[in-house]
Amino acid sequence: MRENKGNELNTLENKLTRTEHDVYKLLDKIDSLTLDTIDKFVIQKIEREVENISSIISKYINRFEILKKKAIDNAVDKLEAVGNDAVALFRLSSSKFTKGTEYIKKNGKMYNKISEIKDEKLKEDVFNKVKQQLKQSDSRGIILNKNSSLAQEIIKSQRFKSYIKDNIEKLIENKYLPDDNLTFIPIINSNLNLYGAIHRCSIKNIRLENGMIKADIIDTVDYNEGEMTVAIFRYLQETGQLENFYFVIQLEVPLSNFVKSK
Repeated sequence: MRENKGNELNTLENKLTRTEHDVYKLLDKIDSLTLDTIDKFVIQKIEREVENISSIISKYINRFEILKKKAIDNAVDKLEAVGNDAVALFRLSSSKFTKGTEYIKKNGKMYNKISEIKDEKLKEDVFNKVKQQLKQSDSRGIILNKNSSLAQEIIKSQRFKSYIKDNIEKLIENKYLPDDNLTFIPIINSNLNLYGAIHRCSIKNIRLENGMIKADIIDTVDYNEGEMTVAIFRYLQETGQLENFYFVIQLEVPLSNFVKSK
């Protein structure tokens, strides 16, 4: 399979080289013309040739982009063993929600518009996140429930545990914490799955209800300019080959996990 892709890329490269040669031949012909020899017929013929060459170039460039994207998709799929949630979110973005929807059914629910979110506070938080991060006024998105694989990964992470421990007294006293941000870094405070799926996110609506600590993680699937680790995904994003979207992860963990009973 890999050899077939290589042969196809070589064929495309050869065809593009020949097309480039035709362009230079045409330019030489144009340079050799004088005002006396240029007539309406010649100009029309030149325009047709230019349009034909442009069409050929566009065709092979598009074909090359499709092959390159397939190679990236296949490479990401191979990382599922160490980053199942990260791969699932990328698969949704890469396919523009035509593949991987079983992940949504298993872990939560999809929303086609932000206005479909019933919780008014959450709706406002999502709108602000999409406006800030995606520079859009609306977006598709998913809400992952408290039992989702990504929610369970977060509450088991060292980063989340240390955040709650550092703020547990304030949470018990006030029944809530102000909105904050979390960063997940492999080995140091989390794993590759959380790094790939989230990395940096907002944690909002942190509250204590009936002995349960609850919160909403809000993030977007998009790739920031200037970050070398996601450069190839940034390229796919800029060329319209990915769909950016928001996702919310609902967290719920017993207070007793952090406070010893007397």
